[in-house]
Amino acid sequence: MWSAKNEVRNGKGRLIETNGDVYEGDIVNGKPHVIGKMNVYTGGSYDVGFINGTFHGKGRLVTDMGNVYVGDFVKGKMHGKGRITWTNGEFYEGDFLDNNLTGKGRFSYDNGSVYEGDFLDGKHCGKGRLVTAKGDSYVGDFKDGNMHGHGLMTWVDGGSYEGEFVDNERTGRGRMVLKDGTVQEGNFINGRFIGEEVPDSDTFTGHGKRSFDNGSVYVGDFVKGRMHGEGRLTAPNGNIYEGDFVNGKRTGMDKLIWPDGDVYEGEFLDGKRTGKGRMAWTNGDVYIGDFVDGDRTGNGMYVWSDRTTYEG
Repeated sequence: MWSAKNEVRNGKGRLIETNGDVYEGDIVNGKPHVIGKMNVYTGGSYDVGFINGTFHGKGRLVTDMGNVYVGDFVKGKMHGKGRITWTNGEFYEGDFLDNNLTGKGRFSYDNGSVYEGDFLDGKHCGKGRLVTAKGDSYVGDFKDGNMHGHGLMTWVDGGSYEGEFVDNERTGRGRMVLKDGTVQEGNFINGRFIGEEVPDSDTFTGHGKRSFDNGSVYVGDFVKGRMHGEGRLTAPNGNIYEGDFVNGKRTGMDKLIWPDGDVYEGEFLDGKRTGKGRMAWTNGDVYIGDFVDGDRTGNGMYVWSDRTTYEG
């Protein structure tokens, strides 16, 4: 609640807020209006436009801690284009949304690092470029302030890494060139190169190879340590499955090849032939139709090698 000094309600005057804030400038209907200066009881100050008692437009804000904001205000909040400088020397210049660093901007840190790119609620989030004081740089995806997604890291010693990152760590598929020219291409976990072989863990996401204790070998996509996506699984008995995996199981329209050359192409559910499919034997017989749990069940057509046909 504003209180007018000397009962001034319109014109030039001085207003005092109940919390101790003091405004000096133009007054309309007992409220700050247009351009004025407000000294905040905690020690800061505003030099900004006012509309109906709320600072609005382009202006300057100095907090009680000495931090300075120069830029746009909307309904009393930093909103639009602006620059904020902290007492430790750090500064941000770019977009603001409801007092938050949100949008495109550039942040210069007291340790010499500079980030330029997307911000969300004060954190690096989206596409951006980070350069450290010694000259190392990262260009790529950010999430919650961390390097997260796909990006390119370049070191001043000549080394580089391009690939996937998770929470600032090289994790996933990538290609690393060491300063001596050595190339490591394959999978990384927490910054460590592991090649094509994927460890038995619930964290790896990417493309790789895993050998199981039972003798099976899988080459393909992983999500959180499980076979998920396109892949090829070779069983100990020589059977080969090529196609889609969902949460570690064969699911979708895919192919199963036996060591003797028999081939099934069709639908799978939870690792079993279930749905529509085509089975071809090396002796020339062919079945096209329904399968349930790996068995021919339902409607279908069986064609023998001599072209005799049964349908039903």
